[in-house]
Amino acid sequence: MRKASIGLLAAAGAALVVCVVACSPASAGPITLENGNSWARFWTDSQLGNGIWVVDGWNWLSQQWFWYRLDRPSAPGAAEQSLETLDSAPWVFTTDTDGDTVDDNLRVRYTGAGQGLTVEINYNLMGGPVGSQRADLAETIRITNTARVQQTVHFFQYVDFLLSAGEDTVRIPWPNTADQWFGVIHTAETVTTPVPSHYEVNMAPTLLGKLIDGVATTLNDDPGPLTGDVAWAFEWDFVMAPGDTRIISKDKSLVLTPEPATLALMGLGLAGLVARRRRK
Repeated sequence: MRKASIGLLAAAGAALVVCVVACSPASAGPITLENGNSWARFWTDSQLGNGIWVVDGWNWLSQQWFWYRLDRPSAPGAAEQSLETLDSAPWVFTTDTDGDTVDDNLRVRYTGAGQGLTVEINYNLMGGPVGSQRADLAETIRITNTARVQQTVHFFQYVDFLLSAGEDTVRIPWPNTADQWFGVIHTAETVTTPVPSHYEVNMAPTLLGKLIDGVATTLNDDPGPLTGDVAWAFEWDFVMAPGDTRIISKDKSLVLTPEPATLALMGLGLAGLVARRRRK
């Protein structure tokens, strides 16, 4: 899969209507959220998922998305499926929560009647002042078993930041926390609840391959640290009775502290890395 383009891209505008707060229905994708010094773009109908996160003019995210697997007598040994395969026409809604006329909140709901599963994701983007070199993306995921039988739901999150030209380091210091950095550029994710059942740090192509190879996967609990073209993943395993709901709450932060000239040089290196990958 191609890496997202590096650098500042033009943000798409969204029509707003007036309700309790400013809000608008949205197409399946791409969808853009903006707040302060940051904007993020989401492809809710593609494995690219959240494929761009710009902070103070630079895109630092390559891909963040979700996979699921159901264990039940009718589907023993089934492989993971990317979330958009659950529902080809998900319900999508964006909201302007702070009244600045641009949307900063996204809700998307996937309803898989045939699978007996509904997954709703709520994203809230919180940028800082322009030039503050920091931003935050909060996520809440609601998983509901709509089947008439008990199911074991395995839910996966894959994250691939691109902070350097293939020289990032990732580690998972605690089962609910992932850290990725290059020099003084740092991103972290903290899962508030529940703690993932498994996790893994690996090279990005290898880790993504485990989720798309058509074979059932359990993450190997390798915490790193690992340096290179790296990524991380979390896995939650839920035994869910009919009608049960599980809620995953987590938060990503991105902090940039280099001087602008350093960022410019890094941007050139990242662009070259992306170009090389696209030629392969």
